Order: sequence, then structure tokens, then C-alpha cells
Amino acid sequence: MDMRRLYLVFLVLVMVCQQAGMAQNKPPAQGNGAPAKEQLDAQLKINRDAVLGGDIGAAVLMLSDANPKAREILLDALTQSKNSPARIAVCQALIKADKSAVKDIEVFIGPLLRVFDTQVPGEAQLAADATRIFDYEQIGEPLEKFVTDGSTPVGARVNAIQALKPRLDKRATIKLIELLEDPVKRVSSEAGIALESLGIEPGETREQRRATIEQIKTQTSEIFLGNRVRRLEQQIREIGADRDSWIPIHKTLLTRAYKALPDHIAKGKFLAEHLASSKVPVKLWALEEAFQWWNGTTPQFPSDQLNPILIASISDPHRDFRQRIAEVLSSMVVPESAQALLTQLEAEQDYRVKTELFDALGRACSSTSSPGVRYSSPSMYPQDCSPIFSSSIHGRSTCSGRLPPRASSDHPVQRPR
Repeated sequence: MDMRRLYLVFLVLVMVCQQAGMAQNKPPAQGNGAPAKEQLDAQLKINRDAVLGGDIGAAVLMLSDANPKAREILLDALTQSKNSPARIAVCQALIKADKSAVKDIEVFIGPLLRVFDTQVPGEAQLAADATRIFDYEQIGEPLEKFVTDGSTPVGARVNAIQALKPRLDKRATIKLIELLEDPVKRVSSEAGIALESLGIEPGETREQRRATIEQIKTQTSEIFLGNRVRRLEQQIREIGADRDSWIPIHKTLLTRAYKALPDHIAKGKFLAEHLASSKVPVKLWALEEAFQWWNGTTPQFPSDQLNPILIASISDPHRDFRQRIAEVLSSMVVPESAQALLTQLEAEQDYRVKTELFDALGRACSSTSSPGVRYSSPSMYPQDCSPIFSSSIHGRSTCSGRLPPRASSDHPVQRPR
């Protein structure tokens, strides 16, 4: 009996051990089990840390995340007044976001408005830009209340005006006019600046401003927006006229600085720098000075320095500059420009530029067989130009015959130096 009992006890122990081993080797639960939840929380923590560090990409991902905790993290980041990178990241995400892909977007209105109470100018402007994700029906009332509330810090109210200014809703314009009578000078002044930038003249007196408000109220949305567009177009014309008035002054100053340089090395460097300018008037000025130098009696024209820049400018994105470059190269006859001229000729869409390119190409190629022609660099000596004239120039047609002569002001191929 004792042996049987001992055997049964041993058998029970074996079965218990087997069950314990199976439990240890059981794979982690999938789907909605606890291990999957821990994995999701770990990824959320990574994204949270990235947002708090100013990662815009992480903020964009969390904005479209269906997890409510992701939304809480973004809202919390907007309230962290001492963490500017996090606030900026969330604002940038809202600016980039597709409104239709973000659920319950209205929950961001309150925290976003509170960002206006900041000492960091970049934050306030980004917050104003981020408010554009909302329709005025959504943000109009809380925004107007925020900007008129006397208990709101003055700096925050001033910053919030930047969110009202770009709105194409007449209610926003009316609110700006009403703010001209705000007792806080900074607020009324900022509202006046905003209206001036929009080209709106509300009137000098309270009665005139009230009349302006009533006039706007009676306008349909189409009429209001049409007036807004016309004012913006007028502003653009005025800015363009003001800019054009400064061009001659700038050119005069450039000419004075250029002529005051001591030698041809300094002048060549000065022209090279300004030929590479992003401003078309400045590039045209430098091109004309370079052409006058080449065309004049002053020796030591820096071909090695300037010719490569002129050749590279053949494909300049600005039509007027391309045309003038082609005219100058046609007169200067730069043989090493042949391939660049051909490449641009095949890609050119403007007929007038195409004509000048064709002329410059013909002169560059015809000069390669002329004795005594000097090149800026032996390594830049062009390949045989005969294939160029047998290739397609205008719609795969073959060029034949001689090019027409240039005007009498043009220069011969050979020019003494």
C-alpha cells in the first residue's frame, strides 16, 4: 500500500510539472492581449518623446492617430509654455494637416489660442497660421472673444490679431474695425496696422467707422471678396512700382563701386559675383558692364573668369536674361559656347530667345574653323560643329545656307587684345 501511494504521489507531481512547463512556454497573447497593449504604449512613448523634442514628423503622425492618448499628448504639448520646440512642432503639424483626416479638430482651438500668450514671436505667428485649418464658423466666435477679452494678456490679444487679418470672412474684418476703439493702445494700433496692410480704410471718426461696418454688412460674400481681391491687386502694383523706382538707384551705386575698383582682377571678380546674383536687374547690369569692357579699348578682359559664367547663364530661368546673354555671346563669338547654345536651343520655348540662340550658335560654330581665333581655355575648345548643323534645330529640320549678317554695331570674329 505504501508503495502504491508513493507511486500515485510521484505521478501527480509529474503532471503538475508538465502543466507548469507548458504555461511557461505559452506564446504571448496577440490582438487585444496585454503584451500587444504594452507594445503600443511603447511606440506611443517614442512618438511622445519625439514631439516634445520638436519632431514635426512625429506630430503629424500622432495627429492622424486614432488613439485618444495621442491626441492628449499633442494637446498637452501646446500647453507647455516652456517647451517652444514642442509647441512649434504641433503648430506645424496642424498647418500641414489635411483637415478631413483629423477627427474632432475643434479640440485644438482652445490650446492653440493660448499659444498666443507667448514671448516667442515665432510661436505666435505659427499659431496664427495653424488656425487656418478651422473654418471661421468653427473658430470665429472663440477667436473674437479671445481678442476682445480685457482679462486676456495684452500681448496675447495683439498676437491673436494676426489670426484675424488673413481671414476672408467679412466678420473678421468687422472685428478688426471694432478693435480700433479698444481702450488698450497696443491692441487698437495693431488692428489699424492689420487693416492698412489689407488696404482697408475704415474712416477717421467713430461715425465713419460705423458707416464702414454697416456697408460691409450689406455686401454679399462675392462683393466683399471681389473688393478684397481688387485691393490686393492694387497693393501689388504699388509695391512693384516702388521696387522699380529703386532699380536705377541701385544700378548707379553698383556702377560707382565697380569703377572705383583698382584693377582688372578686382573688377572681374566683382562682375563674376554679380552675374551670379538672384536678382535679374543686377545680373543684367553686370552683363552690360562685361560687354562694354569686352567691346571697349580697355585691355585685359578676363575671359577665363567670365566666359564660363556667361556660358552657364545660357540656360538661366529668366527669359530676358537668356535673350540678352545670347545677344552678347553672338557679338563676342565664344566658340566654346556652342554645345550649351545647342542644348538650350532645343529646349527653348520663346521664339525671340530661340532666334538669338540660333544666331549665336551659328557664329560660334563658324568661328571654329577661322584662323587666329582665340579661346579662353584649350580644354573648352568645342567639338566639331558640323554635326550641329546637320542635326535638328527647328522641328528636326536641317539648317542650310549662311546666317544673315548682324547689325553694323556687331564685332568681327578676330579682335585684337
